[in-house]
Amino acid sequence: MTQTNTLRTDLAMRVVAYKFTVSSFRPVYDMDAIDLLLDEVVALLNSGADGSELEALVTNAALTQRRWRSGYDIDQVNALLRALVAEAKDLPAA
Repeated sequence: MTQTNTLRTDLAMRVVAYKFTVSSFRPVYDMDAIDLLLDEVVALLNSGADGSELEALVTNAALTQRRWRSGYDIDQVNALLRALVAEAKDLPAA
């Protein structure tokens, strides 16, 4: 259980750190949507959701990513989200 909580905390902290990194890209098209998505990922991790819920959130976000493409390398966001899903997919619900 402690190891699972440590992983959740680590993943959430990496998302928060990433948000500060991408803030240097402002102003960009719909950066607020990216911020909201990253906030949702952190909230989901902190809520104790299982890995499939995180995967569903990321999959739904990928479907709407086209609106983000304009002046921002969305591939960086997608790479972060894919890495999170890969690490969190087997997390049990807390």
